Amino acid sequence: MRALRALCAILICIIGGCSARLPEKWLEGQPLTPVAALAGDRTARDLERRFGGIHDDPSAIHRMQRIADRLGIEEVATHHAIALRFELLATNHLGAYSLPDGRVYITCGLYDKLHTDDSLAAVLAHEAAHIRTQDGDHPLRSERDGLAREMAADRYAIERLVKAEYQPASMIEVLEITRAEQKPGCCEKRIFSLRSLLAD
Repeated sequence: MRALRALCAILICIIGGCSARLPEKWLEGQPLTPVAALAGDRTARDLERRFGGIHDDPSAIHRMQRIADRLGIEEVATHHAIALRFELLATNHLGAYSLPDGRVYITCGLYDKLHTDDSLAAVLAHEAAHIRTQDGDHPLRSERDGLAREMAADRYAIERLVKAEYQPASMIEVLEITRAEQKPGCCEKRIFSLRSLLAD
């Protein structure tokens, strides 16, 4: 249970990643258990248990794999000698999660709101960014650190969307969809940053 709480707070993998408030002792910079030690089958099982288990939908998994191939995000996995794996979580919660070992989870609640391949591509590219930088292996030191990581993942997602000829503004659309799940002010900062980037 303790490991799960640590995982959920510091993985930096939810698309609305500013939603969690960190415990004060973590904000003081006390050392945390490395996420690397938590990653793997046990972590995946804990995450799946927390969010209702795996929802079996082969067509959805095929769709995610097809979009990932077009995005070219497999290079992230190749660089770290891992394989990207996609799963749906059987919950109405709006979220997307990634583990350092290449697992990417999207909740059914969020997936059902991603009506276009562009918006799903935005989510997958954002999660791939966290795997690319192995954010899960580096504990958060502050809420500002968390926001910075989310913005960096947003920028990487935009780059991949543009290169693959998906609509880059779909990243903003996803943030709007998950606005209610995010900490007040976080969504606005991320959207402002993306609009500035897209305006250049």
